[in-house]
Amino acid sequence: RAHGSDRLAAVFQVHPLAKKHLAPAIMQFFVDIEFTGSHQQAYDKYEFRHEMTQILEYFWTLPDYRAAMVGFTRDTPHFVRFINMLINDSIYSMDEALTKLASIHAMQLEMADEARWASQPRQQLHQRMQTHQQEETHARYFMQFTTEVLHMMKYLSSDKEVAAVFMLPELAYRIASMLNYFLVQLVGAKSKNLKVKNPDKYLFNPAKLLLTVCTIITQFSPLPEFAQAVVKDDRSFDPSNMRKALKVLSQRMSMPLDGLEMLEQFCERCVALKQQEDEEEAELGEVPDEFLCEITMDIMEDPVRLPSGKVVDRKNICRHLLSDETDPYSRKRLTVDMLEPAPDIKAKIEAFRASKKGSRSAAVNMEVG
Repeated sequence: RAHGSDRLAAVFQVHPLAKKHLAPAIMQFFVDIEFTGSHQQAYDKYEFRHEMTQILEYFWTLPDYRAAMVGFTRDTPHFVRFINMLINDSIYSMDEALTKLASIHAMQLEMADEARWASQPRQQLHQRMQTHQQEETHARYFMQFTTEVLHMMKYLSSDKEVAAVFMLPELAYRIASMLNYFLVQLVGAKSKNLKVKNPDKYLFNPAKLLLTVCTIITQFSPLPEFAQAVVKDDRSFDPSNMRKALKVLSQRMSMPLDGLEMLEQFCERCVALKQQEDEEEAELGEVPDEFLCEITMDIMEDPVRLPSGKVVDRKNICRHLLSDETDPYSRKRLTVDMLEPAPDIKAKIEAFRASKKGSRSAAVNMEVG
């Protein structure tokens, strides 16, 4: 077997077709495996993707394969779907792992009171221990996958060309909200519920996870689209979480000094940007309904008309189409090329913004005068 593996490795190293096509094919298969047709496809896909993440990590260390992976990012539609799957998997697996860890933590606290724990009926104890063991297995399984997928995002985003593709309108907000959410989980108020005994048993290393998340943030931080997306996340954005992360990483000396400085500067930039956006939102006042996206009810930047007649912001409908190629209102098939620009509405929105900005400037001048 070892001899056969060596021969296969040699083929990977020298065969021109393998060097050109194998990595992109695996990245595409990562997407295609979403639907296996099996009644266990919800778990089957993670088993396959677990193997793929390890292969792709190895390929990233080989210059020719790395070049092929970067080349795959230039095939924008396919790479966007690949990143969308990475985001979906990261959020789902992190949620599954942390939910189980919180449950394990609660059970461990109960078991610490030995007399009270032993006083339960034998059948109940047996059932609870079975559930506990299942949760331990579940937590370990999904924590391993979470770590692998986040590591993939980390090394992919270390390449400036690849990082720029992550900032496409349909991806930037999803990436930003995912990272904000992970900070909430790792350093937020409820993170104390994850303090399980023997965390290594569950492959849970919160400090390492936090370092990975913050490294990804610093690698995206030079891109202006990223900060804008981070502060638009009303659900999870909280600069205090970035500051807590900075404190933890500084105390553990796990992040290089330049990384800590980048993270701190990014945090301050987000605070200033959030204040600016709040002021601009207040300046707009009540926005006419026709300027609001039907999906998010936010003022549109690039309005498009759907075949069903609804008008939505391009980035929001493109984000929807990554997972479901149907019109969310008619349920009929819908693809990106079927979106019809709405320049008339866009012109009205721009005029509305300009008028509000002009009114604000005039008011300020009157106050100064």
